[in-house]
Amino acid sequence: MAAAGEEARAKPLYGRLVEIFGMEGVLAKSVSIGAAGDGAGLGLEEIEIEGQCGRCVDWFEQEQKYVIETFEGAVVAVTEENAREWFPPPPEEGGFDLLWPEPESTEEFGMLVCSELAAKGFCVVQTFLSAKDRAAAMEAAEGEDGMRPFNRMHQEIEAGYMGYDNHTKVATLEEDAGDEDELGPLESCSRQVSNAGLLLAHLAPLSLGFGCTGLQNTMIRMSIDKMDEDELFPEALVDLMDEDATEWSGHIQSYVRFVQSRKACILYMIANEGGDLWLYPKDSNSFNRKSVHIPISSNKMLIFRHDLMDYSYQARGRSLALQSWTLDELKNSQQIKEISLSLATPTQSGLVVINPGPQVPDGPKASIMSLSTRFPGECWSASQYWLMFASGTDTITRWPYARWDYEPYYEEGTDSNQTGKSYTCHGGFVS
Repeated sequence: MAAAGEEARAKPLYGRLVEIFGMEGVLAKSVSIGAAGDGAGLGLEEIEIEGQCGRCVDWFEQEQKYVIETFEGAVVAVTEENAREWFPPPPEEGGFDLLWPEPESTEEFGMLVCSELAAKGFCVVQTFLSAKDRAAAMEAAEGEDGMRPFNRMHQEIEAGYMGYDNHTKVATLEEDAGDEDELGPLESCSRQVSNAGLLLAHLAPLSLGFGCTGLQNTMIRMSIDKMDEDELFPEALVDLMDEDATEWSGHIQSYVRFVQSRKACILYMIANEGGDLWLYPKDSNSFNRKSVHIPISSNKMLIFRHDLMDYSYQARGRSLALQSWTLDELKNSQQIKEISLSLATPTQSGLVVINPGPQVPDGPKASIMSLSTRFPGECWSASQYWLMFASGTDTITRWPYARWDYEPYYEEGTDSNQTGKSYTCHGGFVS
C-alpha cells in the first residue's frame, strides 16, 4: 500500500487492527489486491464485509472513510461509524501473533518472529489471501488436469517430516528462482515461504543461536481423498531391502541428515476446513514442557522450532499447505548417540527414532513388545494415553447420569458426614 498522509496518521484507528460492523446486507466496493500483493490484476467488485477484520492502512479524506485491508485479501473503504478497534485472540484460541508485513516493515517483522520463537518456540502469522486466490492456488497445486505426481513418504520416516498421524500427500514444488515478476497464487504463497526463510537466515544466528545455511525445497501438502487412499498407502523401507540394500539405507541416511540440520519449520496453511495442530516440546526444559493446541484455519503461517518440538497436523476437509524448513550446517548439529530402526511389519508401522541426547548406558535393555491401555475418558490406545498426559488432563468428570443421578447421593460441604452422603460428585469412569 502507498504511504499514508498526515490526515491518516492523525486518525485514531490508523495502523491498527479493526473490525467492520453495522453493515449487514450492505455491499461494499472492494479492490482485490491479488495474490502477488503488488497491485497486479486489480479487480473491483461488490462484496459483503460485515464482521470482517483487517488492518487500517489509510484515511480517505474526500469521503471521510478508513481504507481497510481485510484478511480476506480485499481493500475496502468504511466510515468511522462502521469500524472499531479489534484485538486478536492468541493462536491457541484461533488467533495469531503477527500480521504478514508490508514491504517496508519486513526487518521489524523478522525480529518479532524471532522474539516469539525465542519465547515460546512458535509464531502464527496472519496472511492476506482472498477466497478466489486460495481456490486458484488449490487448483494450481493439483497440477494440470489434476495430474501432479503426489506420494507418501516411507512409514518409518514420515513422522519426522510430516508430523504424527499424517494423512496428507506431498509433492515437491519447483524451486523459487526469485526473479519472476508475474506470479500465480501458488507461486506467490511459495515466495512468502521463501521470504520467511530468508528473514530467519538473516536474524536467527544472533537472535536464536543457530545458523540457517539453506532452505529445504518447498513441499505441497494436500489432503488425501478416498480415491487416493489405496494408491497412496505409505510404503515401508523393508519393502526395499530385497531389491537393493543401498536404496533403503540411503533413505535412512538422508533422514538422519535432515533431522540433524533442521531448525525452523515453516507451514503455510493456505486453505482448509478447520482442524487441529499440536506442538510437543521435546526437552523437559523447553517452553515449560507444555503441549500446545492450535486450531487450524486458512490464511495462517505457522513457524516453529522443529529442532525442539514435534508436531501433529490434522486438517479437516479439502486442504492445501506449503511446507519448508530452514537448515543448518551439520557441523553445528548435536551428535547422534543412537538410532533405533524399527522396520514395518504387515500389522504395525515402522519408525526411525534418533536419540540426540545423553549417551545410552551399557547393559541389558528392556524390550517392550506390546502396550495396551484403558483409562477413564475413553483412553483406549497408546496414542490416546500419551495425549491424555501431554494435554495435562486427569480425565476426572462429574458422575455421568448414565450411571446414576448424583443429586440423591451428594451433598456439598461438611454436613455430608452427618447425612451419610458423598462429599464429592466426581470420579474417573471407564465405559
